[in-house]
Amino acid sequence: MKPNFPDGMRITPSCRPSAAKRAADDEAFGWVSQAEAIERYGIAGRVWEASYIMEEFLDPSVVFDPPGMFSSDTHNSARSRTILELGSGTGLLSARMADFADPGDLILATDLPEVCSLLHKNIDAARQSRACSVVIRPLAWGETLHINALAEEYFSSPAEHRMLTHIVCSDLVYFPQLLAPLLRALLSVTAGPFIDPASPPQVVISYKVRSLVKESPFWSAFGLWFNFAPVIVKDALGRWRRVGASEDSGDTMFLFVAERKAGSLGWAIPDSDVDLLNGVGAEGTERAKGDSTFESLLLMDISD
Repeated sequence: MKPNFPDGMRITPSCRPSAAKRAADDEAFGWVSQAEAIERYGIAGRVWEASYIMEEFLDPSVVFDPPGMFSSDTHNSARSRTILELGSGTGLLSARMADFADPGDLILATDLPEVCSLLHKNIDAARQSRACSVVIRPLAWGETLHINALAEEYFSSPAEHRMLTHIVCSDLVYFPQLLAPLLRALLSVTAGPFIDPASPPQVVISYKVRSLVKESPFWSAFGLWFNFAPVIVKDALGRWRRVGASEDSGDTMFLFVAERKAGSLGWAIPDSDVDLLNGVGAEGTERAKGDSTFESLLLMDISD
């Protein structure tokens, strides 16, 4: 199966939840552009719903806990941001990050090799006079050649001395056969040479629940290797709410901020995808296991 053209694919372009924001949407990511991109690139050509809550997190004028990626509360001015986006798709979020980034920041937009031409097209169309660098590279999850090429180009030079500060994943948890490769990719880029163990990157994940039965195994395994928690936002009246919680929508969405568990850097990552999702290797043991963080968050949502 081609991952971007699943059997029986029937999708249409998405719209922003806010009509005001929809009216201001630029040409590269609007309805017509998405329709054309879906025809050529399949599911990679659509802006998926959880992208819009991730986009909200990029705005430094909004108050979040923990603070947003571009908040002055989180940024060390002596250290440029190096942001890796996995599964960039249309490029909406990489383009938006470039709007808020500082000179010297680097944004790495990645996806399957056949999607990179869409990224080039959309990011070039959306770019204005931005001071940061945005580069597009192929990265198929779990593909060692792509991981090694990225490491060699940007993270292996003493002169560059770049380390990842953020990893962005938006609406990537869906197909069961891609859950283990996604986790494997995250484990690869949250270890050497991509990171400074003393200052690990923040992993930001937006997620729309579609099938808990199919998607929960990812979170059960992810929580063994990463600490993660939902992001909350302060509204205009000073009230806090969980990002993704909506009173007027039937969709359940989450925005998580995560960090690799320090002790996990020494754990053996199993070669088998089945073993990886079953927790083999996590906590330094060969027995199967799982983490209950996501399940607990769902129960808290229901009780609210």
